[in-house]
Amino acid sequence: MLISNKKEKLISFAESVLNSNAYRSELSALMNTFSLTKEDVINAFLDYNMDIFSHGNEIYDSHAIRIVLHIHNLLENSWHIERQDKANNLINSVNPQKIIDLGFGVPSLYVKNVLAEKKQLTLCDMYEAPLDFAKHLIQIWDPYMVNTVSFLQSNLAEVNKCIGDYDLYIFLNSIEHVENPTSCLSDYVNLSSSDSSFLLEIPIGPITPEHYYEWKTVEDAIEWVNQCGLEILKGYQIHVNPTVDLFSEQHNFKYSSYLMLCKKEAPIASYSLFKKEDF
Repeated sequence: MLISNKKEKLISFAESVLNSNAYRSELSALMNTFSLTKEDVINAFLDYNMDIFSHGNEIYDSHAIRIVLHIHNLLENSWHIERQDKANNLINSVNPQKIIDLGFGVPSLYVKNVLAEKKQLTLCDMYEAPLDFAKHLIQIWDPYMVNTVSFLQSNLAEVNKCIGDYDLYIFLNSIEHVENPTSCLSDYVNLSSSDSSFLLEIPIGPITPEHYYEWKTVEDAIEWVNQCGLEILKGYQIHVNPTVDLFSEQHNFKYSSYLMLCKKEAPIASYSLFKKEDF
């Protein structure tokens, strides 16, 4: 795709959410809170999506990029819609009462649901911007909900700061941003309680500058998770939509992620929950 065409399409996608009847008020309130204009947000959307090789993890330390990530979660026909829906269903299936989301980025669909059900939730990220953004977004959703959330500023690699008596540890596209993902996840598995569940989503495809680890296939992901001490109860491969998720066109590869619900020392019989279409 020509750069000019890609830019025009990305702008139209961002504006489709910013100007929508469903989200205009929410996004305007967030932009006002963080003194951002629509132009600021669109420029950040372009910076993030035009060239995924042009930045590392430093791009995440801003309020503008939080609104960009939130727009991704709301963008019609984006793979983020399926990702959130599947994650929400998997969380409901284990009915956790105490949850920590590590490297959460921005609150996604499940956050509304678990807070409405009065579950205990800790949102953890290494940057201050996502924590500020989450507080304001949840306040917009429901002013009473924000009082039931704990916010923890920590690098998720600092395992001793993040471990606790949680029923569910969530890593949605976050563990690959840690310098040693294998050691990090293994530590969480070893230090968490024996009945803890884990919800992980990891990218399948060529490595980018933001990431420290590469999984080329779903089979690679499954083997890696097993190596870290987890058994997979159910998994879904979620593919990008190349007509909307335009960041993905820079490789001749159909990007996807593998979303998996795991338990420690689960029985081998758990693999019977897989379906062919999950791969």
